Amino acid sequence: MGSLLAWLESLPGWLVLADLGGLYLVLWGRHRRRRPGPALAFLTGLLVLGLTLSPPLALAAEHLFSLHVAQHLLLGMVGPLLLLLGRPAAILVRGAPRPVARLLLRAVPLPPPVRALVGSPLVGVLGLNGLLFYLHEPAAYDRLPEAPALHALAHGALFLSGLLFWWPALGAGLGRGRFSPELRLGYLFVAGLVTGLSGFFFVFAPTPLIRAHLTTAPAWGLSPLADQQLGGILIVVAAKLVVLGALTIFFFRLMAAADDGPGWRRPSFSPSSRPPFPG
Repeated sequence: MGSLLAWLESLPGWLVLADLGGLYLVLWGRHRRRRPGPALAFLTGLLVLGLTLSPPLALAAEHLFSLHVAQHLLLGMVGPLLLLLGRPAAILVRGAPRPVARLLLRAVPLPPPVRALVGSPLVGVLGLNGLLFYLHEPAAYDRLPEAPALHALAHGALFLSGLLFWWPALGAGLGRGRFSPELRLGYLFVAGLVTGLSGFFFVFAPTPLIRAHLTTAPAWGLSPLADQQLGGILIVVAAKLVVLGALTIFFFRLMAAADDGPGWRRPSFSPSSRPPFPG
C-alpha cells in the first residue's frame, strides 16, 4: 500500500516531466537541424529525474545510505548533464516562432552579477561538492528525514547545483560560449579530480556515522558500516566516472571538429540578438 501511495504521489511530477518532454519535441521538430542526439539526451535526462524521485528508488533510499547517495548523484550529476546535452535553451529559442524567440532574447537576460556566477567554474565545482558534503554530513543527513519540506528543498538545490556544475563546459547551447574548448576540457579534468573526495570520509570511517540507517540497513542484508562504505565508494567512484564520461565525450567532439577549423565553435546569434544566458 505504501508503494502504491508513493507512486500516486509521484504522478504530478511525471506529468510535469511529460509536458516538458512534449514541449521539447515540438520545438525540436521545428528546428532546421534536427539531430537526434540532443533530443535523446534531454528525454533521457527527464526519465532519469523521474525515476530518481519515484519508487522503487525513492523508497529504497529511505532505508539505505548507499541508495540515497545513488539518488543524489543521479539528481545532481547525471540528470543535469543529460538535460544540458540536450541544449534546451537553443532548442527553445531557435525552435520557437520568430516573434517569441525575439521576446525571449530580450526578456530573459540575466543581470550581470548573476551572469558572472552562472558559468563560473569556481561556483560550479564548489557549489556541487559543498552541497554533496553537507547533505551527507552525518548530523545533517540524520535531520533531513524528519523535515520533508527541507528534504525536498535540498533535492531542488542539488539539481540546480548540478546545472551550475556542468554549465562552464556545456553552457546554454547559445552563442560561442565563454570558454574555449581547451579550457572546457581543462575544467572537466580539474572537476573530475575534486568531485567525490568527501566519499573517502565514509569509506575509511571505522564505525557507522549515519544513525538514520542503523536499524534499516540490516533488513536489506547490509550492516550499517558496509552500507556506509558502499555509499562512500559511490561518491568517490561513480561521481568521477560521470565526469570522466563527459570528459571523454568532449575530447572526441573536439577531435572530430578539428578538421572543421579551429575553436570548435558553435553557430552564434547575430550581435543584436545577445544570448540570454552565459555560455
